[in-house]
Amino acid sequence: MPLFASEINRFVLLEKKIRHDRRRMRVYRERRVLGIKEFVGSRYSEDGTKGKRPIPLISKAIKILSRVIASENPRALVVPRHPTLKGGAKLLELGMNRLVDEINLNKTARAFLIDAFFGMGMMKGGLGEPGQKEMSGFLHQMGQPFADLVHFDDFTFDMDARDWENIRYASNREILSLKFTSPIGLLRRPTFGGR
Repeated sequence: MPLFASEINRFVLLEKKIRHDRRRMRVYRERRVLGIKEFVGSRYSEDGTKGKRPIPLISKAIKILSRVIASENPRALVVPRHPTLKGGAKLLELGMNRLVDEINLNKTARAFLIDAFFGMGMMKGGLGEPGQKEMSGFLHQMGQPFADLVHFDDFTFDMDARDWENIRYASNREILSLKFTSPIGLLRRPTFGGR
């Protein structure tokens, strides 16, 4: 189904806005790298801190916080308002706890915590869509809830908004196969050798 010219124009304007906001976020990305260099230290990377640190306090703080906040998967507790719903509530509780174990939420929460320590941590959640097989290197089953980390380097949002309630867009970069992008009519197959 081809898009109308006005819809394509809106996509072009949105793309320009996203590129502009990505350039504005470059400063924060560079500052994040400086913090990560302090975290890594001078022993574990060629590009780490220049001098030696007697006590790696940032590393210790992150290890302590991650153990306290995201040491294991959270557990659900479902309490019904009506006593006759106790059986269904217990079944829902078991299902939620099993799902949290299946998607390995504590691993994603730890990565989220480390990102949040160095700037901004983001997670995205949703349901796997039909035909959606792989996102960010992770396989998602159709209809199964997921919670994935959004890396700060891939994240862009409306930098002109004064608060989160007023942002017009928030996005993260994904690498998609051409078969997912060509049906919307924006991208064409690349031609090589003048074909």
